This record gives sequence, C-alpha cells and structure tokens, in this order.
Amino acid sequence: MSNKSLILVVEDEKDMAEHIKNTLVKTDRYEVLNAYDGEEGLAVFNENSRFFGFAKNRIKCIVLDLKMPKMNGLQFLKEIRNNEYCFTRLPVIILSAYEDQDKWLEVTSVVSGMVCHYLKKPFKKIELLSIIDRAVNYEMEYMIDETKKRLTEKMDELRGVEIVEI
Repeated sequence: MSNKSLILVVEDEKDMAEHIKNTLVKTDRYEVLNAYDGEEGLAVFNENSRFFGFAKNRIKCIVLDLKMPKMNGLQFLKEIRNNEYCFTRLPVIILSAYEDQDKWLEVTSVVSGMVCHYLKKPFKKIELLSIIDRAVNYEMEYMIDETKKRLTEKMDELRGVEIVEI
C-alpha cells in the first residue's frame, strides 16, 4: 500500500486532465485517477468510496471541472454529497474558466460543508500544487480529529462498563 495521497481529477479536457495528473505525479506525493466526464467521475468515486471514514481507498481530494458533458460538476457534487460513505469535508478543488460571480455563488451554495477551493483556468503549476497540498493536509488533520473524537467517545462508554468475573 502506497503512502501517496490519491487524487481524483474529473476533467473533460483530456490534455488538461493529463497535465494535472503529470504535475501531481511528478511530485512523488500523489497518485491520480482521471475521469473525463461527471458520470465517469461518479463511477470512479463510488468504486473508491470511503467506508465510514476509513479508507476503503485513499481519495484525499477531488479536482473538478464545472462544465462537462453528461453530468456537470455541480451535479457531480450533489451526487457525492448524497453518498452515505462520503465525508462532507472531502476537499474539492473547482477548476473552471467561469468568471461569473453568480456562478461561483451557485457553486459555493452547493458545496457548503465541503472544503472547496476555486482555481481559474489557466492556472500555474505552483498554484495547483499549493492548493492541493493545503487541501490534503486539511483533510488529514480533519480525519485525525474525527478519529480522536470517536476514540474518546468509545473510551467514555467503556469507563461505565463493569467487568464481571465468571
């Protein structure tokens, strides 16, 4: 099992998707799954969903284009938010050429509760890496905090249990 963080890139422009993948893989910190439309992205996501917060896989972040065929980015986000095994705090980085502020407001209302960054196309490699690094680190910190919380709750439950010798 690799220590690299798994990133899902959902981008219909194959050249852009490959550019993102190559940029991330070259750092030797990430593995990347590419999907070329929202439906394919949803299928890849569902195949690699978390199981109650524990990694059935290791998806740490999603890089998502908004304007795609078959299922756009907003529809994709709504679908993954409905996935019972998806942490709502899974970082999503929105890629788009949209400059319309109203469109961005629509996006933020859909993804409320998710860590979301917006990266306007075209972007610089260093900008992409910086945002993904922050998002992945945030997600890891969140997972640690959630695990600590669950352990504390279980320990509190166990403190009230009497041990009876048979």
